[in-house]
Amino acid sequence: MSVAWMPHVSHPLRYILKQCFKLAQDVVYGKQKVFLADLKYILRSSF
Repeated sequence: MSVAWMPHVSHPLRYILKQCFKLAQDVVYGKQKVFLADLKYILRSSF
């Protein structure tokens, strides 16, 4: 997608939103990985 035709002001905003979205994805994915690791550990130690 080209942003050449867009005003200069909206580009940094779009970049910030993209970074925030990426960060949120990383946090969610990281939490999921930690949760799954904890779950495996709990299951392994309880049986």
